[in-house]
Amino acid sequence: MSVPSRRDRLRPVELILLAGVLSIVGGLVVLMVSRDLKFMFIIIGISFVVILVLMATFVLLAKPNKTELADIEELSAEDQPKGH
Repeated sequence: MSVPSRRDRLRPVELILLAGVLSIVGGLVVLMVSRDLKFMFIIIGISFVVILVLMATFVLLAKPNKTELADIEELSAEDQPKGH
């Protein structure tokens, strides 16, 4: 079994940081418009969850390339039960 690369291991962290940055930007916009801190924190929390769910959905919808398909086939072949 191959060890995932550093980029593959850090990809979830990148997605979480991107969702956090986008939600903070949205929160700052709300703060500038309404000048209400409680409302800003509510918007940051809601937008963080919504952005994270949307990004996860888009990642699941992405089609794997040829090397990923080969890896999937290799792993599924390893999981097949062997005969007696």
